[in-house]
Amino acid sequence: MSWKKLGSRFLFFILVVAGLGAAGCEKKDRDSHDHDHEAIVGALLVSDAEAGLINIIDLHHGDIISSIDIEGPATIYPTAHTYYGVAIQTADGLVNFIDTGIEIEEHGDHFHLHVGEPELLNFELFGSTPIHFVSHDGWSAVHFDGSRDEGINAEVAAVLESTLEDSDPEVLFFALDGPAHGAAVPAQDNNFLITVPNPEYVNGVSDASSLPIGVNVYDESGTVLQEFADVSDPDSSCVDLHGEAVTGNHYAFACGANFGILVLTYNEGSGQFSSKNIPYPAADVRTGTLISHESKSFFIGNFGADALIKMNPASSETSVLDLPADQCGFVFENDGGNEVAVLTIDGFIQVIDSNTWMIEESIPVTSPFSCTGIRPRLAAGPGVAYVSIPEDGTVVEVGLHEPEIIREIEVGGTPGTMTAFAIKEIQH
Repeated sequence: MSWKKLGSRFLFFILVVAGLGAAGCEKKDRDSHDHDHEAIVGALLVSDAEAGLINIIDLHHGDIISSIDIEGPATIYPTAHTYYGVAIQTADGLVNFIDTGIEIEEHGDHFHLHVGEPELLNFELFGSTPIHFVSHDGWSAVHFDGSRDEGINAEVAAVLESTLEDSDPEVLFFALDGPAHGAAVPAQDNNFLITVPNPEYVNGVSDASSLPIGVNVYDESGTVLQEFADVSDPDSSCVDLHGEAVTGNHYAFACGANFGILVLTYNEGSGQFSSKNIPYPAADVRTGTLISHESKSFFIGNFGADALIKMNPASSETSVLDLPADQCGFVFENDGGNEVAVLTIDGFIQVIDSNTWMIEESIPVTSPFSCTGIRPRLAAGPGVAYVSIPEDGTVVEVGLHEPEIIREIEVGGTPGTMTAFAIKEIQH
């Protein structure tokens, strides 16, 4: 049984059973489990920061099981509830999709994950300056920024993930009215939340920002159903938008300093989105990255360079947590989302309890570094974080529940961005 063919609700069930179900593979008494242990199984996709190469690592054994050649250096992303890796090659205007070969084997009341032979799919997307990628509600959406200098407008391509291996995958295209550094978020009922280009930037104003001014709601046909781009109303716009995330029916977009966070909430009964602005708790500081976890009702984002903000979309409450150094990436661990791993430029992983909103541990993983250029990158698995060390050609696996360095994985080359497809499995 292939995981990538199953629905998201069933997938979440599998995660819970596989990660927590110690009732085991066989009917044994309690004493027979004395030597059982949990092991992380799955695959880690590691892009090379200087070459068109994706290395795929079997996380159980720590070995490279496949190396896939692509056009150029890529940022690698996961699909949300299927096992595809997505390689965004911005400089080459190309997006590739990788079937990781992961399958789930059913054994009555529990499951085992297996890593098969990965392969590069024939399907590709082409366009000008692909950057932001969002996978949600069964769709993968890529925002192509276009180019003002070359007179190329932004566009969005959304791929129905269940059709990726078909001979003719289902793809929707949305043409925008100018270039922009924007994003697109698939939403319930086949709606798509797509950012609105800044008219001043589109019209060539020299000092105008390339960041969007708000969000429009589109249906599958490309019809605009609702508009949230009235810059005179902070509850219905998002000037200098950068950063987006989803939890439940809430869709958050980070706006510029002094503007706050725009939250669109979907009402399944009416089929409409409502909007509100949640102000930042301090002036002249903004959020530029937002993350979420499907089991948590809040969002987490950066608040400037040296702090994080936690935001509840229902209550509009915010809380800021200061960091010991500037951050260079933060992720939820994927086994419940109770820990957040933050990579700081002093070379430490800061382990944050997402519920109590406190730093639990600081774990040294590498030497100090800068957030610019080729640098260490961060990814998450179940109760672990992964940090790529470009100068060493390695990836460090860090435990978050019991904070420690678990192992170093030899990758070679210049490891860059990563994504993990993994669960915890009972080993006998």
